[in-house]
Amino acid sequence: MLVGCYLILGYYLLGYESGMRGIDVWYYLATTVTTVGFGDFSPQTQVSRGFSVVLLPFGLVVISFGISLLKAYV
Repeated sequence: MLVGCYLILGYYLLGYESGMRGIDVWYYLATTVTTVGFGDFSPQTQVSRGFSVVLLPFGLVVISFGISLLKAYV
C-alpha cells in the first residue's frame, strides 16, 4: 500500500507540475527509483525538480521497505 501511495503521489506531482505525459512520468519514476536514471526525461520546472529531490530518495526507502516485506513473507 505504501508503494502504491508513493507511485500515485509521484505521478500526480510530476505529471501535474512538469506537464509530462502519463507514460513518461511512470518511466521517469521507474528509472530514477531503480537508480538507473537514463536521463531521457527530466522535470522542467523548479517546483517539479524540488519534488523530485524529495520524492526520489523517499522512493528508494519505500521500495526497499516493500522488497524487505516481500522477502519476509516468502
